[in-house]
Order: sequence, then structure tokens, then C-alpha cells
Amino acid sequence: MLSRHTIRKTLKWVIAILLLAGAGAGGYGYWLWHHCDEYLLEILVRKQQELTPDWDVHIGRAHFDWYRRVHVYDVTIKAKGQKSPIVTLPEIVFAIDREKFQKEKQIEVESIHAINPLLEIRRDVQGNWDWKQLLTLKPSERSLPEWTIEQGTFRIRYDQPENSPPTEITLAHADLKLIPSGKRLFTFLGKADFNDAGTISVKGDWNVDAQTWTMNGQLSDIQHSGKLLQLAAGTSSTFRQKMAELDADLQRVRVALSTPEETRVAMRPDAAFPISRPAKKSPTNPLQLPDFGFESTVDLKFFVAQSAPRTEWQFRTVIDLKQGTLTHPVLPFPLRGLVGEVYWDNRQMEFRNVSAQNGITRLSLNGKLERGKTHASGRMNVELSNLLFDRRLRSRLPASLREQYDKLQPSGPADVHLTLHREAEGRWKPMDFALTAKGCGTIHQVFPYPVSDIVGTIKQRGSDLVVDLIGQAGGRKVEIRGEMKQPGPTAETWFNVRVQQFPLDDRFRQACVPEVRDVLKQMNLNGWADVFLSLYRPPGLGHPFQTKIDARLSNCEILLEAFPYRVTNLGGLVTYRSDQKHWKFEQIKGEHGTTSLAAVGEFRQAVAPGELLMTIATKGALLDESLYRALPDSVKRVWTDFSPGGKLDTVSTIRWVPNMGFEWSLPKAVIYDARMALKAFPFALTNVRAELSYVNETCEVQSFSAQHDDTRIRGKGSAFLPAQGRWVLNLMELFVDDLSPDRQFRQALPSGLRTVIEEFDPQNPFSFAGGVRLSGTERESDPIVAAWNLRFVFTGNQLNTGIPLKNVLGQITTRGTWDGHKADAEGQIQLESVQVMDYQLSKVQGPYRIKGNEVIVGSPKVFDPNQHQQGIPLTERLTAQAINGMLTYDAEVLLDKEVQYRSRLTLINGKLEDYARRYLPGTKNISGVVNGWLDLSGQGVDTNRMSGSGKIQISPAALYEMPIIAQIFQVLSLSSPDRTAFRFASVEFDISKSQFVFNAIDLVGESLSLRGRGIAGFDGRLKLDFYSMLPRARLPWPVANLVNPVLDQATKDWVRVEVRGKTSRPDVKMKPVPVVDDTIKGFLGILGNGIPNNFRSGTSGRSR
Repeated sequence: MLSRHTIRKTLKWVIAILLLAGAGAGGYGYWLWHHCDEYLLEILVRKQQELTPDWDVHIGRAHFDWYRRVHVYDVTIKAKGQKSPIVTLPEIVFAIDREKFQKEKQIEVESIHAINPLLEIRRDVQGNWDWKQLLTLKPSERSLPEWTIEQGTFRIRYDQPENSPPTEITLAHADLKLIPSGKRLFTFLGKADFNDAGTISVKGDWNVDAQTWTMNGQLSDIQHSGKLLQLAAGTSSTFRQKMAELDADLQRVRVALSTPEETRVAMRPDAAFPISRPAKKSPTNPLQLPDFGFESTVDLKFFVAQSAPRTEWQFRTVIDLKQGTLTHPVLPFPLRGLVGEVYWDNRQMEFRNVSAQNGITRLSLNGKLERGKTHASGRMNVELSNLLFDRRLRSRLPASLREQYDKLQPSGPADVHLTLHREAEGRWKPMDFALTAKGCGTIHQVFPYPVSDIVGTIKQRGSDLVVDLIGQAGGRKVEIRGEMKQPGPTAETWFNVRVQQFPLDDRFRQACVPEVRDVLKQMNLNGWADVFLSLYRPPGLGHPFQTKIDARLSNCEILLEAFPYRVTNLGGLVTYRSDQKHWKFEQIKGEHGTTSLAAVGEFRQAVAPGELLMTIATKGALLDESLYRALPDSVKRVWTDFSPGGKLDTVSTIRWVPNMGFEWSLPKAVIYDARMALKAFPFALTNVRAELSYVNETCEVQSFSAQHDDTRIRGKGSAFLPAQGRWVLNLMELFVDDLSPDRQFRQALPSGLRTVIEEFDPQNPFSFAGGVRLSGTERESDPIVAAWNLRFVFTGNQLNTGIPLKNVLGQITTRGTWDGHKADAEGQIQLESVQVMDYQLSKVQGPYRIKGNEVIVGSPKVFDPNQHQQGIPLTERLTAQAINGMLTYDAEVLLDKEVQYRSRLTLINGKLEDYARRYLPGTKNISGVVNGWLDLSGQGVDTNRMSGSGKIQISPAALYEMPIIAQIFQVLSLSSPDRTAFRFASVEFDISKSQFVFNAIDLVGESLSLRGRGIAGFDGRLKLDFYSMLPRARLPWPVANLVNPVLDQATKDWVRVEVRGKTSRPDVKMKPVPVVDDTIKGFLGILGNGIPNNFRSGTSGRSR
């Protein structure tokens, strides 16, 4: 564009030239009227040389018409030495004052009409104008004529350096009228086409001598584009420099706003919006201006005036923008519908209701820039309505704001108000910023939980920003308050977020930072919470936000992965401090069915990877499937082995280190109203109560009590329960009272032990105490192994050791092991009394040994044929007191498919009177010392398969009142003197087929001896025959009369007594004895030999 000074000088000298021509014409008008055109031309030339001697003027011809007008043709004007004319006038018509010409013969030009004039002025590269050489007009006092310029053309050329194309401004079809308003004053008006951009209309006043003027003008419907800026840049190096600086600033902004990839693409020459590379030339050198992306139709109104020579022009310009567009890479989106008014004068520039829009987003601009000596100061009010937070806006933000934008991830519309104040040093300072959210959304990077329907404001207060917003998160109202002091990378910032009944769901967990999300994942927390979230960043560069969370849980549900025991109706306080990396859980209470829970805990992350510690107290927890699923695998194995049920009060602790698994411990637990059955020993227990603890895979049982029907169990112990490997259960102090060895108990035993118990076949309840150790693995195929040290107490029980034991009273100790297949145990029998085959024993004591399926009672040396019995200590044998004598018992039992056994029983110095008193009530005269032995063996419990042998000796033997002996005496009709005690008695027998086979029964007395043999069945049936040698005089009277001499000679006084019937009712008969052969004589011969030698010692007849 032309500078004000240039326009002023150009207009002044063009008018001066035309006035010069008008003045010359007035002086010579009359003469020219009467002379020829040649003379007129000569006068014009001479006058021009007189007035403008420095001009080089060429006039083609002149003509004076009959209407007293002078026509001058083909006039060119230039300064001397110039090659090209500055002014070209194809035709000038001078109209004279005819009245004055007639009266005074004076020619005075009334008007000048220039037709198709051409003004061509040029400014060279150095800034010199060629028309300045024409400024040599002399002052004049003449009145000025009216000027009319018709269809003129004004060309203004600006030469550019380095052969660059010149810049040209053309005013075509110019029609201009200068109407004298005083002697040396003009009022003018006109119009022209301005560079094909539009029509310019002007009007104004001009004081020629004072060199002052005013001009109003306007341009309508100018199509503004980059060409006009290029045109303006070509006319002013200053403007060009400013545009270059503006472009450089914009490019720097663009680079700052662009990613490295966008910058690389934009640097390509064929880019849609290329980034200009820095120019190597000085700012005054011509530059191709970039496309700023501004296009608009404008109406331009202006006022220009000069109030005194060589003073600054006064101007006022009003630009009316109509339907413009602005597209530039620094903008987030193109602006369309650009309208408004720009006012510009010497002191200020104002933007009045300038607005544009993109979609629903509308920009409004009002403000003022005031001219200063160095930098313009000003104030701009920017209004953005329905500004959309989207990727387009984000791409045009500075890196620092883009970082904040990415953290917030805003969306939705908002209204923005901003006042920009330009300070004296040229820096723009934002003021009165206000953002009004209109249903916005955000997903903050720190906590990417979507918040929607945000309304409220973000306002500037001084140099700070104050946030006051309300939104919706998870269907709940969210209040966001905050402040940012002196926004920027070092700003001190705080935000407070409040929400009530916030849903703790998967979306909430996904929004948390990884370390928090991991904790919540392990907790499986669902429900609601009243949350207060505080974010604070201290002043300074690079400081992260410090997060504080205070949440009150309500109606929550939790299922810890470490202890997946579902807790409902959960409430409590949860706090978090990011500067300490510390979570705290307080006043946590919840329920699991009828179970109440309370918990406290913390999660510390100050030392990576962190540590979670929780203490959970339960009351009334049911030992059910849900609790089983929550337990660690090691405890589950124990649960499976014990199958518990009932209730539980606990205090448990959980320790979790991320990526390192869980540690679960139970410092205190009380089980009550419970039941259980050990898998390895499925003996159902009820009324179970226990106090225990579980720490580091070890369970300590402080107390334990239970029942099974009338059986009562109590004790304490410990268990080692590793996650893998062998578990161990130790019951150090176990007491079992009134254990009934019924079928249910036996079925609960391991098969091997069950076989042992089945063979012993205990009856009636008994008790035991001591220690038991059980051990097993997680593999089902691995058997449970055991060890024990127990003391059994019997109170009238029955056992089977090959020989039935009844009314067992006393104790049996046992110490042994079970490897899952066989038992290995030993112990001591300490019985106060026991009944064996209906015989009562007392003070029964001695060792026993169980090894696999072999049971040894007493000493196995007894069955060694090379071992002397007298050399076996009694402490190694089972001994007892029986009928006031000593009984020894030794046995070996093989528990196979069929029980096999062998045993030896000896009696030493038993008292027959004690026997009679106990087993033969009503007898008084039975006495004697009894010694004997019994060897017994067999298979199973079938007495038909039992075999053995034995011998009994009695000396002396007062046996008269024994039932069988008494009946024999009665049958023999012995007199009272003959009813004396035998000197000794001896019984040798075998056992076979459920009966005693008596090989010899000897009853030897002074006056009478008996020898018998026979059979006595286990069922009590008798088949015995006794023989006796009696003198004739002592035979019963009826017999004696019957015995003839022949018989007497044959039998020699022998009689036979036959005993039949049962032991309970023996049937005794005397029978005559036939002729005694040698065999019978040998059997009966002992009666005359006296007491056998082996009876005289008073011990058993066997030495081995």
C-alpha cells in the first residue's frame, strides 16, 4: 500500500501541473481564440517553460473551438533527464469565462477537463520517487478552476531489488471532480477501480496554498486475499518486514505445536501448509509472503487528513468484514463466517464485534490497541462460545498446555472469556479468564475415570486459576474444586474432588494407577463409597501430584484373592497418601451370612514392590464350603483331612508382597459348636471346641475338646502345614474318655489297624491318653503315617488275644508307629484284674510287641526249644496272680487272613482252696497247691482248630467236695474215714477238636487212689472213666455179694467209675471191670507207684 506521505506528494504535484496548464491557458485564451492552433501551441510551450523550467513537457497540438474551449492533445510531462513520462494527457479541455473574455479580453479558465489521463509514478529500490522532481511550481494568486478527470488511470510502481518483479497499484476508470470552494480551496469527490479489487469512492477538501486537506473514502465489496497482502508488502519494506516477522512467529508457534513427524512432513516443499525455512537475507530484502489463509469480502471506509504541511497525516479507517474465512495451521480449525468491524486511526485500533465460527463454535473479538512510542498497548476481549475440546484443539496447544490437556483429556463444549492486556514492553498478559463448562467430559490421566455432564467455571483470579465444577461420575454427582497459582510448569496446584455413593466397580478399578489397581484387584472390592480426593502439586519444576484419598465405604462387598471369603455389607474408612505411598484401612466391618467381621490394615509401597498387611477378626464364622474355598491350599488339605463343620471366631493376618504371593496366618482362632471327622480316621466328632493359632505354616492347638456319643476327647498339640510336602499333626496331650470300640469306630481305623483291633475285638468303652503324631502328603496315593505313645485304661472290658479276656480292669501302654501299611508297637500290660476263660486273674503285668501282623505277648523265648524257662526273667513275661499263685502267659499271634497263634500258660503254687472259694461256691474242704502248664495253638476263632496240651498237679489235694469227686465217692459208697485228701493229683491232657482229651487223671491217696481218662468238651459234656483198686472189705455191700470167687480172682479188687453228662450235672456210675489185660495194667500200674518225681518239686512237669 502507498504510504500517507507518498499519496500526499503525488496528489499535490499532479494538481500543480494541471493548475499550471490552467494558468497558462487563462492568460492566452483570447488570443488563441483568434489565432491558429499552431500559435496556440507555441504560446503554451513558452508559458510552460516559463513556469516549469525543470519540466520536460511535450504538447502534441492545441485547438480552440467555437465554444471558447481550448483543447490540448497528447501532453506528456516528465522531469528533465527522465526517460519515461510521469503524466500523459491524451486530451485536456479548458473552459474559459466567456463574459469576462468579452468584456475584459481576459482569459480565465473556469474548468479543466482531463480525458483519459495517465499518471505513472515510480519509486526506485532506494525509495526515491520520480515525481518529486516535478515539485517546482511557483506560487500564484489566481483562483483555481474546477477540475474534472474522466476515466483516468493512476499507476504507482514500486521497484524491487534483485530483479524481482515490481509491485504495481492501479487505479483505473478514475472519475474525479475538484470543485473550488474558495479562492485556493477545493472540494473534491471521485471514484475509481482499485486493482480490480473493488471500487474506491472519495470526497474531501483541499487547501492548495496551505497544503492541508481532508479526504473521506470507501471501498465496497473488496475481495481480500493473499494478493492484497502481497501488494501491500511490495509497497512498504516495513510492512514486508512485519509480515515476515509475523510469519516467523507463526512458524515458530506451528513448530512448537507440531509433533516431530508433523514437522518433518510440513518441511517438504509439496506440503499443503509448508513450514517456511529461515531466510538467509535481511528482513528488508523482498520475500515471498506466505499464505496466511485469510480471505474475506470487506467494505473499507476511511478518512485521511493533513492539518499542516510536513505533519503526520490524520486518518481513520473502518474495515467492515463480510463473510470471511481464516485458515492457518496454527488454528485448530478454520474459521468461517468472519464478520465484524475493525477501526484504525492514528492513536488506536479497535476490533468491534468481530466474530467467526466453525460448526457450533463461535469466536467473538472486541478490543483496542493503543499506539505507543515503542510497543502498542491494548486490551482485547475474546469470547469463545461452544468451544469443543477435541483433537483439533489439542493439536494447536503449546507443548506445556498440551501435556496438561492430555492429562485431562477433556471433551464437550465450553464457553471461554479471556481478556488480553498488552503491556508497554509488548508482552500480552491474560486477564479475567473464565471458562464455563456446558456439559463437558474428562478422563484424567492420573485417574482415568470418565466424568461427564460437567458444568461450572474455571476463572482467573489475579494470576491464579480457580476451579469450581460439578459433574457426573458413575451416575453420581461430583464436586471439583481447585486452584492453580500462576499457571505454568512450576505452578502450585491443588484439586479437591468430592463424590457421595461413588460406585467401586471394574471401571473404577481400571482407572486407578497400576499399584492401586493391583491392590484393588487382590481385594475384589465392589460397592459404594463417599470419596474425598485431593491432588496437590507443590511449586517448582518437575514436581508430581501428591494424591490423598479419604473414602468411607458403605454397602460394599470384598473377596480377597489372598483369602477369598466373600464379605458383604462392608463399611469402614480407607485412606491413601501418595507422598508416603501408604494405604490405610480402619474401622472395617462387614458380614458373611451370620458371620460378623472387623478388619484393620495398611499397604505400604515406599519400598518396592510394597507390602500389604491386614488383620481380620471374625465372629460366628461357619466352617462351611465358602470358608474352605478361602483357605490356602495347605490349610485346605488339612480341612479335607478333618472335614470340619461348626462355628469359628478368628483373628487372622494376611501379608502380601506383589509378585511374591501371600502369607496367611491365624494368631487366634476359637472353634465351637463344631464337628469333624479325620479323613485318615473318619470317626465323627461333635461338640468340638478348640483354641488354636496358625503362623508360618504351623498350627498350634492350645486346647481341643470333642465328643462322639459318650466318648469325650480333649487335648492340645500342633500341626505343620506346608504348601507342599509332608504335613505333620502332633497331639502331645490327648485324652480320650469312654471310647466305645463299636463298629463305627472300627470302620474309621486304617485297614491295618482295623485288622489288629478286629482281632483283639475289644468290647465296652475304654479310655486312653498320651501323644499321637500323624503325617501325610497332598497326594492321595500316599498313606497317612502315625506314631503314638498312649496309655489305655480299661474298666471291665473284653479282649481277644487268642484266648478271650473278660472284665479287663487296668492299663495298657503302647508306643509305636504306623507306616501306612503295618504297625510297629510295644508296650506294657498293667491290669489290676482280668477274666480268662472264666478264671479271674489279678495283677497282670508284662510286655507285649506288635510288629506288622505279628503280636507277641510276654517273651518269645518261651517257644525256643533251646531256652530254659527258668532263665527267662519274669519282667520279660506276662505274669498274673491266680488263685493265690503266680500265672505266666506268653503268646505269639500272627494276624493274617486267618489268625494264627500259639501260647503257653503256667501256674505256680496256686491255692486250690482259693479256687474252690471263687469257682465252687458251697464247698469248704477243698485245698491243695496247684502247679501246671498249658500249651495252646490254633487258627482263627474256631475252637475245632485249636490244639494244645497241658498238665496240672495238685499236692496235697483235698478234692472230696469237688462235684465230680464227690459223686464218685458217693457212687463208691465210701465211708467217712475214707473221705480224706489225696496225697497228690495229676492231670495230663491234650486239646483237640473243641475238647479236652485227658490222657491221665491221677488221684493218689493213702486209702484210695483213682486213675482216669476221657474227654471233656468245651460245651461241658463229659466222658470220663476212673479206675480204682479197692479191697473186698471196702467194696460196697451189694457188690461184694455179687462178686464170685472167679470174678474176684480176675479183677483183683479193681472198679471203674463212669462219668457222663455235663459239668453242671455230672452222671456218675460204677461199672464192673472185666479181665485186665496188659495195656490196662500198664495204665493202672501208676496207682501203686506213689507220687511221681516231677511232683515232688512243686513246679511244672516241663523244664523247657
